[in-house]
Amino acid sequence: MKRLIIILFLTPFIFSALSIQAFLAKFVSVGLSQATAYANVGLVIVGCLLLLKYFNVKSIPSTLKYWLFFLAIYYAIGLIGNIRFNTEVSLLKTLISPIYLIGFTLFLSYKEFRIHFVHSLLLTFSFANILLIYFKYINFSMDVDKGIAKYLL
Repeated sequence: MKRLIIILFLTPFIFSALSIQAFLAKFVSVGLSQATAYANVGLVIVGCLLLLKYFNVKSIPSTLKYWLFFLAIYYAIGLIGNIRFNTEVSLLKTLISPIYLIGFTLFLSYKEFRIHFVHSLLLTFSFANILLIYFKYINFSMDVDKGIAKYLL
């Protein structure tokens, strides 16, 4: 069960750290990138549920209590602003960051999971730096249509 929980949390982290969603949106399909984004949120939710079911979560970490208080105030002010200015309320999009916050706070509150997270963090960011050096070498850019930027002379 521990391996499954680790995979459920580290997959969204690796997707985010390597900007895989941006590559999918740019070169494959926007719909596929949105599907992977919501699948990652689903993975975090399932990981949270499994974490709560199979591990004794005795109390909510104090950091999470303060963040939940801040987020409640944030959503209250946002809803008041939406009602006042008659704008669209997109709660599904804005709930993504609190889901990640709650999920990763619970995940990182266990030392055994923290060790795996640090190892994957080091590997992922090292790989991202190697990719960055390679993309700079081939003059790759996400800001232009085909991905290859023109040289500025």
